[in-house]
Amino acid sequence: MGTVQGDVSSGAVLVLSGGTMAGPLAMGNNNITGIKQVGFGSSIPTANKTGAAPALVDWTAGSIQEIVLTGNVTGTPTFTAPSAVGRISLRVKQDATGSRTMTWPTAVDWGSAGAPTLTTGAGKMDWFTFMWDGSTYQAMAGIGAWG
Repeated sequence: MGTVQGDVSSGAVLVLSGGTMAGPLAMGNNNITGIKQVGFGSSIPTANKTGAAPALVDWTAGSIQEIVLTGNVTGTPTFTAPSAVGRISLRVKQDATGSRTMTWPTAVDWGSAGAPTLTTGAGKMDWFTFMWDGSTYQAMAGIGAWG
């Protein structure tokens, strides 16, 4: 595989077929256009959660995940941090019983509004998006009773 050097501003394309790219990409003040969202797989990893202080989500398994509450989540649950900073999303679904509650990991920052109240209807779900900055999950909620 060769290396492209010099000015590629005239529309040249950098092709990567197999292998990996490593190291910084020097862009100056230029923009990258035509980027597609990066995904980790073809399905959303799902796990049932209940009990005191469970590991809620392993973000290294994907940037979009779902947990199904099969009981109340209490104590101080945890997230496993993703491998890089970025945006990640979590769907929290109630089981067929509903009315489940949960506490959030201490690394989640809900801002001045505080953590939202989950939709509690049986089978209903809420979406949460987090901006992971390497130490804190800055949270945004989509409470909407989907499902």
